[in-house]
Amino acid sequence: HLAMESLQTHEGDVVSFSVGAPELLLGVGFSTTTSDTTKHCKATTDQEITELCRWRLASADFMMIYIRTMYGPETLTTKFLRQALHSRRMLILVDRLEACPDNLAVDLLKALGRMASAGHRIVVTGRPP
Repeated sequence: HLAMESLQTHEGDVVSFSVGAPELLLGVGFSTTTSDTTKHCKATTDQEITELCRWRLASADFMMIYIRTMYGPETLTTKFLRQALHSRRMLILVDRLEACPDNLAVDLLKALGRMASAGHRIVVTGRPP
């Protein structure tokens, strides 16, 4: 309800972006994107993937890592979503937090909290334990 109200209030200025928390973590952890602010790593074990994911969640660029992984580095969709993200017109809806390992869920919430503090609109949902 909160998400729909936000979309209606801003008369089309808001771009909704919905992602499951497990999918977000997988996209961030498995991406091989390299840039000045991301780390390239050939992670092969679950421990290496978890560490890479935690390292990337600590960076400010983790959402763009996910978007580039899912839509390609220079596609029109990626460019559109990048512009919406950077202009803070994106409403980020993250669902199924309970499906994430506890340690990564905490790191994801911290990363999303930093984004919210910077003015991004974020809704996180999950079932109670």
